[in-house]
Amino acid sequence: MKTVKLSYFKESGKYYSEGAFSVADTELFHETVDRARGLLNTGKLPGLVPGACEYHVLLQMEGAPPQLLMARLLVPEARKQTRREDLKAEMRTRNCLNEACGAPLPEGHPGLYCDTMCAQEDA
Repeated sequence: MKTVKLSYFKESGKYYSEGAFSVADTELFHETVDRARGLLNTGKLPGLVPGACEYHVLLQMEGAPPQLLMARLLVPEARKQTRREDLKAEMRTRNCLNEACGAPLPEGHPGLYCDTMCAQEDA
């Protein structure tokens, strides 16, 4: 078994953390790179919390040249747009805050309660 060392860097280039995984001695270098790229794209990098995929990864393995895997970064405006879309989706799936009711709120509903009665009961 060979150990593959992964070093993680923030978008700014600052060192963040590291992780590692093992591969069979018979696995080819490009297969190892593809495996690491898959871990990056799915947010399953060893040594990081699940879902972390915004880091650049330096892959190092004995007997092979270092390989830099670039994270798929969004430009700042695209990040804002993605966050807006997430918030809109979250708004569509909100429920009435009155725990006794909990009815789904219609899309675009401006309040936190489904009606005035729920708001008064919860107060």
